[in-house]
Amino acid sequence: MIASQTSSEKAEQRTVPDSLLEKGRSLIVEHSDCFWYFHPDARIETWNDLRLIVKKLRQHGNRNAWYAAQDLNQCLLQYSKKRS
Repeated sequence: MIASQTSSEKAEQRTVPDSLLEKGRSLIVEHSDCFWYFHPDARIETWNDLRLIVKKLRQHGNRNAWYAAQDLNQCLLQYSKKRS
């Protein structure tokens, strides 16, 4: 019997656009104080990775980081609406 997938598992299977991945990577570099625990070789590859970036920018960042998190989150929401 095949187990049913949750919506988050289905979302993870969709390909993440390179532009969003690059945006997430650049935010990690720009706001490195929010990502002190990231290994330098950590790879950003999934939708959940991008959501984690949004979360950590909001938790550990200053006002500029919070606005950057809002911008990335809006990109994620817009892309998910296009794919629905």
